[in-house]
Amino acid sequence: SMAANAQKIEITGTVVDATDNLPIIGAEVVEKYTANGTITDINGNYTIIADPGGILVFSAIAFITKEEEIKGRRVIDVALERDQGLFAPTENTQSNWLFQRRQVESSLQNTSR
Repeated sequence: SMAANAQKIEITGTVVDATDNLPIIGAEVVEKYTANGTITDINGNYTIIADPGGILVFSAIAFITKEEEIKGRRVIDVALERDQGLFAPTENTQSNWLFQRRQVESSLQNTSR
């Protein structure tokens, strides 16, 4: 078909956490309805070759998946919202996380003395 032969374009962008604007490392960026995909690097950056009329699906663990129509754009930056079900201060995850954070902080303080 004509559409299948359409010229693909290189798209770049950054995926960040909408709450604190920090990069999301290892977020998946996939061209919808295809097996074409990539993941963000340590700075939240990605590059993908895709159909200019296609849709990119952005997903990451503990974040709400977001779709963006490409519409010929060559730069698509995305901010993912946290999945509150996973980030909510439920007793277990929150206290567990705080405990781990305190362990890390105290071990860092011990080594810096």
